[in-house]
Amino acid sequence: MSSLVELDPAQVRDRLARGEITLIDVREPAEFAAGHIAGAVSAPLSTLSPAALPAVAPETLVFNCGVGKRSAMAVAKLQQAGLAVTQHLRGGLAAWKAAGLPVVGVIHHPVRRDLELALAAEPKWGMRLLIRQWYSFLAMQEKVAPRLRRVIVVSESSRRDAARYLKVDPQRSAAIPLGVDAEVFRPAPFGRRHPARLVTTASADTPLKGLRFLIEAYAALAAERPNLELVVVGRLREGPTAQWLDRLGLRDKVRFEHDLTGEGMARLFGEATICVTPSLYEGFGLPAAEAMACGSPVVVTDGGALPEVVGDAGVVVPAGDPGALRDALAALLDDPERRRALGAAALARAQAHFSWDRVAERYETILEDAVLAGAARRAC
Repeated sequence: MSSLVELDPAQVRDRLARGEITLIDVREPAEFAAGHIAGAVSAPLSTLSPAALPAVAPETLVFNCGVGKRSAMAVAKLQQAGLAVTQHLRGGLAAWKAAGLPVVGVIHHPVRRDLELALAAEPKWGMRLLIRQWYSFLAMQEKVAPRLRRVIVVSESSRRDAARYLKVDPQRSAAIPLGVDAEVFRPAPFGRRHPARLVTTASADTPLKGLRFLIEAYAALAAERPNLELVVVGRLREGPTAQWLDRLGLRDKVRFEHDLTGEGMARLFGEATICVTPSLYEGFGLPAAEAMACGSPVVVTDGGALPEVVGDAGVVVPAGDPGALRDALAALLDDPERRRALGAAALARAQAHFSWDRVAERYETILEDAVLAGAARRAC
């Protein structure tokens, strides 16, 4: 489901209270997520009309555009309103733009990168066909993206890939990183770090996440360090990861944690000896940024945006190279002083670059520019 860009909820609520913005949600009431912001006006598409809209606040009127084609249903009803529309990239964006409304598209990364990696890892032609069918929506993404006047991406890597795969003019895109909730992910009193524990996250059992290569590296490390633990934030299902664990005799040794709260993830990051992101590609790499905000030393690959997320505050190894990953982890496990230095540098970088206050300010600037530009076009 499409959702409001992740502005800092506290700032949104404050601006609502001051009357600076009007926030309207056009989803049907039954679809509202638990995080629906108090004070937003509910105006479902099925009953929406210009007469039902409240007075527009001085600066911006932000919409949650809903899902798929239904977002286009609102266009004819809202042509009279100068709205800044922000949602993840969907076909309905083209209709909003065609109606003359200011639109800002948000692209995490071109999903064709996921398709390429999935196909490269699958030898069976039948499964490759199913994978292509699953990614059939790519045609829509690649059709809509070049037509947007303004696009926000989450990294310079994604900006380059959006230009290459989606033909988005770099002059019309801005790279704004994802934010980290500093009230949750922080180096607060979790106690002493575990002396020999690697922590990683795997939101899906896909080649993109590179978990296989970390498991291979861990197998080599554990042979010499029997007390070394590997904790994966994610759910183990029967599939490629389970097969690799069985092949290496590690199913009972690697621990999987799932259904964690943000605080639960922060505790794991805060207690880890090293946090690892072994992905083959990331449009950003939020778990790495969250681990950094906990003051944890991080080891990442050079897949996608990960090097720009960690900067010089982490260790970067080639993606898909379990040997390089093993060597980097072994060196860091043997050097507690370097781990402490990297953890301090990671925390400083996270605080400087990934705070929601800083991210929200940059979003606000782009949205305001979109509203002003839209008003100027309508005045011509």
